[in-house]
Parts: sequence; structure tokens; C-alpha cells
Amino acid sequence: MHSKIVKRGGTMLFSKLFHIQRGITSLIGSGGKTTAMAILAKELRPKGRVLLTTTTHILSIENYPIINTYRKNLSEILSAFQHQKEQDIIVLGECNTDKKEEKLSAPSIELSLLLPYFDYILVEADGSKRLPLKAHADYEPVIPTKNAQTIGIVGASGFFQRADQVCHRLPLFQEILRSKGIFLNSEGMITPSMVATVLECERLCDQVFVNQMDLICKDKTKEMIFEFKKHLSIPTYFGSFLDHFLIE
Repeated sequence: MHSKIVKRGGTMLFSKLFHIQRGITSLIGSGGKTTAMAILAKELRPKGRVLLTTTTHILSIENYPIINTYRKNLSEILSAFQHQKEQDIIVLGECNTDKKEEKLSAPSIELSLLLPYFDYILVEADGSKRLPLKAHADYEPVIPTKNAQTIGIVGASGFFQRADQVCHRLPLFQEILRSKGIFLNSEGMITPSMVATVLECERLCDQVFVNQMDLICKDKTKEMIFEFKKHLSIPTYFGSFLDHFLIE
């Protein structure tokens, strides 16, 4: 099968690819969650009001207004939303400083309570220490109540790289592989099939997007996609959020 790149020509929208519905959508994994949230927010903006938030931590996104829930109760938070009613994209989180560059923690409010006020709530529900690959601890991801769907993000920049340099929670990653008879040492190279095997064992998401495919040599793309899909039964897409393309 020949792989081809479909660039965005005004019609290719990631929100349509993922079938984003109204309500709460969680993004987990590594290698582009925050970028994905920003792109999805822009695509969904014409269809309704969008909230960007987290159940773990998130950096402030672009120049969107931030509502800080630090020492605020529900009525104060809702009042802040009312003051920003003209804004169609809002970031919600908790931080004990006013510095915009500070990382935001999970807001002190049950996200499902905000469903009447937003058409779409996009949640960064996982941490990865800015590494492109990861395995999940028992307490991860942190999926909010009334979550409609979960999208798993994978950073292709971690493929064919040394494990201890690109994988968050590497011991857990290795443990899952060992359970399947695959042995990976810390200095060994992580292959796409290894990542797919871990995703298949964890089964934490409804669909997977392998991001950063712009960094993969074109000569390896076809074989890589074949190997990845061979080990993973979850619907999977390949492309790049930043370069805005999808490989079919």
C-alpha cells in the first residue's frame, strides 16, 4: 500500500478526524498534547465555546485568557466566566502566581459542572515530562467524570531512539514489554512496534494519533505504519499537528 500525505487545503480538520463531539474530550500520552489542544480549539471555535484545561498540569496556551481557580469557589469561577463571556476560547487552571509562563495545575472544580457553560471542554489528562513516549502508572491518566472520549498522542520523534532518553516511566514501559516476551534495556532502541504493543496492552484511549511524522524519513514511513498497525487494534492515525498533515 502506498502512503500519501494529505495536507490541509482548508478541508482537513483534526476535529473531524477525531469526531470530536460536544462535551469533554481528554488527551493523553506524549509528544504533542498541548499543541493538539490549541489546534482543536481553533477548529472548534466556529461551532461553540471552548474550554482548555487539565487534570494534571498544563502550560498556558497562546494568548487565550486564563481563569485562575486559586482560592476561588464555584460561584467565583462562574462569575469569572461571565466576565469573559465574549471570549470563545478560555484556559482554566490553578496557579498561585500571576505569571503567565507558570505551569497551571488542575483547577479546583469538578469539570463536569462546567458542561452547561461550554460546548467543548478539552482536557490535558496526562503528564510526560516533555518526552515523546511513555507508559502509564496505575494512577494515570486522570480522566474527568463524564468524559466523552479519550485521544492518545504518541511522539514519533521517540522512534528509533535510545530508550532512556525518550521514554517517560521507562521501567513500566519495559515491564509491559517483558510481559509479552520483548526485552528492552535502557540503552536500547525503541521501535514503533514496541510502542504499539504497550498501547495495546494499556488500552487507555479510544483512538491514537502518531504525531511528529514529519521527523520520520519518508523511506521508513510505509514500513513503520504497517508495523505499528500490526500490533495495535485501536483506530490509529499518522501525521503532524504542527505541519498539519495526515498520512493515508
